[in-house]
Amino acid sequence: ARGGSQTAGQLTVERVVSAGHLAHTSLADIVNTAALSGSAVEQSVGVVEVFSRAATGAVDASSAFSCNSTNTAVLGTYVSKGGTPAGCSLVLSGSEAGGGSVSVLLPALSLSLPMRVWYPISATVSTADGLLNRISGAGGLSSVYQSTDVVVLATFGGEGLASVIDVDVSTLVTVSVADSSIATLDSDFRLRGLAAGSTTLSVSSAPTLSVQSSV
Repeated sequence: ARGGSQTAGQLTVERVVSAGHLAHTSLADIVNTAALSGSAVEQSVGVVEVFSRAATGAVDASSAFSCNSTNTAVLGTYVSKGGTPAGCSLVLSGSEAGGGSVSVLLPALSLSLPMRVWYPISATVSTADGLLNRISGAGGLSSVYQSTDVVVLATFGGEGLASVIDVDVSTLVTVSVADSSIATLDSDFRLRGLAAGSTTLSVSSAPTLSVQSSV
């Protein structure tokens, strides 16, 4: 052939095969607000399958694999009732015992994901003014008393985690007034006096949480 060129050649086309799977979450940290609000917190774990040919796009295979937690007292996982894989979902119900570092295992893939769970260790219910005086000169048949703002601050942490203090969780909790004839709390967390006396505030949505209150 002229110039050393070839008139015939051989082309080998390899079959596209799976090169493995990758597991991922949107965040490696999850905050257990369920222990405060009573509403479950869920976060999904995604699984993608990658292939031997770069031009072949990855495929979402999340629904084919289940997972489990190495410490269910800190972080739970969803288990399908039928026993078949239904994807991997991390669940915090509020019944957990604390926070800390935990691994999420996907046994079928021999993969694990490290997670950190932040648990509300304690909370403080406080008011801007602990003494609500009767407003002098108020007319009418009933007495009128001052009002004050209420805030709930929590400390989050867990085993092996540095505590994060004074996190405002007011919008996550339900606060109850022990004696509703003395004071009332509105939806804007404004406490208004109704009659002379004293009462206490508590986080009724988190009965097992250690709470300090001042009124």
